[in-house]
Amino acid sequence: LAAGSAPAPLRLVLRAADFPAGTELTARAMPAYATSALGVRGLKAASYTASTPARTSGGEREWYLQGNVYVAPDQSSARRLFQLGQSTQIGLSSDVTGTPVPITLRAFGDEQIAFWTKATTGRGINVSLFVRKGSVIWQLTAAPIATGYRSVPRAPVVAQLQRYAAKQRARVGAG
Repeated sequence: LAAGSAPAPLRLVLRAADFPAGTELTARAMPAYATSALGVRGLKAASYTASTPARTSGGEREWYLQGNVYVAPDQSSARRLFQLGQSTQIGLSSDVTGTPVPITLRAFGDEQIAFWTKATTGRGINVSLFVRKGSVIWQLTAAPIATGYRSVPRAPVVAQLQRYAAKQRARVGAG
């Protein structure tokens, strides 16, 4: 995207129409102080969380999804930002628990990393995807919301992540 034509990141986050009925969704623009430490002048960002019901092969379940969308002023800046997230092995998220284990997913952008972590508390397993498409960087994490002490296999969590990653990719478009 040419300078000045980049979309506002809040327009790129997933919306209520992307989720089933009954989803609790919150989205907000990130203030400049939240992105200034990333070292990209002119970076704009938005974040969202969703708590959504879903049917899986294991029955009814509730899912937690958390995403961030960053719009850099140009592709060069976006590449540098992606490299920063890649060097951490967890993208730009600060709330990853456990040791990240890399996984391979189908392509959702020009560059990406994906990983799962087994949390020491809370939701059990998290699966995350960190993507650069053009001048847009986005990160999405999916996790089952704890329902008792039953563990959730990795496959349905990965399936949920990929379902919403496809929707996020469509919202980002050409980047």
